Amino acid sequence: MGIESGGPSPEEMGLSAEDMEIPAKQAEVEPVPEIEPVAHDAEMEAMFDGESESSRETFEVFSELSGEVARGLSERQEPLAEPEVKLYLVEMAKEEGVDPEAVTLTDEENPFEGTSINPEAVEVQALESFESVKGALRDAIENVGVELVEGNVDGARDIVANLTDQLETAGKESMTPEAQAAYDKIKENLDAVINEKDPEAKSRLFKFTAGAMDFVPVAGPAKMLMEAGAGKTLGGEELNGWKRTLHGLEGGVFLAIDLTGFGAVATKLAKAGKGGMKAGKLLTRTAAFIRATTGSRKASKAVFKTGQFLIRNPKIGQLATKGLDWMTKARKARMAELPASLSASETSEEENEEISRIGNANERPGAEIPPEFEQEIGLAA
Repeated sequence: MGIESGGPSPEEMGLSAEDMEIPAKQAEVEPVPEIEPVAHDAEMEAMFDGESESSRETFEVFSELSGEVARGLSERQEPLAEPEVKLYLVEMAKEEGVDPEAVTLTDEENPFEGTSINPEAVEVQALESFESVKGALRDAIENVGVELVEGNVDGARDIVANLTDQLETAGKESMTPEAQAAYDKIKENLDAVINEKDPEAKSRLFKFTAGAMDFVPVAGPAKMLMEAGAGKTLGGEELNGWKRTLHGLEGGVFLAIDLTGFGAVATKLAKAGKGGMKAGKLLTRTAAFIRATTGSRKASKAVFKTGQFLIRNPKIGQLATKGLDWMTKARKARMAELPASLSASETSEEENEEISRIGNANERPGAEIPPEFEQEIGLAA
């Protein structure tokens, strides 16, 4: 259908040739996301990059850290109170040339305020018991991976079941109700692995159960430290880059929490600062705890430097805080409330997502950071 001519001309309407020009359409340009500059720390990179001699030494120290903490606490004549930990934190801040207030939780934020660790506490005894089974755990981490590579989930299950029995037997004298409930649920799920006929469900149930051992009081965080040192988990996962570092750091934070009393500390963790400051300052506090109990400058400095890094870089710090908050929430949940069966027909999609996170350390919140940060800080997988 043509357009009928007629009516006044542009000139008659007082329009010039310029008025009649149609402006070219401006292409919409998406805003470039602002990339937060990373305060690169070559020393921290060397501590955790997984390739250097310094990094190997750091993860070896992580492997032995629970034993050093146990020995340090057992040799004390007096309880380790928070004011003493703060003194070590001030000392470490001065060594690194930073303002102590910039790396220290305020009294209102500090979940450890008013707490102490008695050398004779049941939690310290539980850590000493864990040390007697450490060799078995080291072997189990290696052997589970071999069985899974060969597709033998039941064989991997048998290794973890045997380890669970050893851990439970060694810790009988210091077993808390929470720890006993956790072991009971783990054994129940390990039995379910044997009875599960579907290969996919069997594998998921095994990985979930091996990952859920992280939540056993005291022994769980100590296990995480060993896994970070080994670069692999009891469930057969490889840990690399930031994920390996975060796994070990979380183990250190929660070991300090468990030895103080998880119930007494976890309820106050929500007030422990905000965003990246929270994870960063919890790490610097953990570094001071390590220095106070072990005297280790290697381990305490590695944890302190990472905490300082997270404080300086809020975007990464927020991710680490998300991971710590998720771990706290997951550990608060009683093992009995977690699904005993992981078949898709009996669990919702949301539950399956949470189960996957429990059984896979590489999928837990905080484990993924933007590639540009991993490259910048030298912690790419």
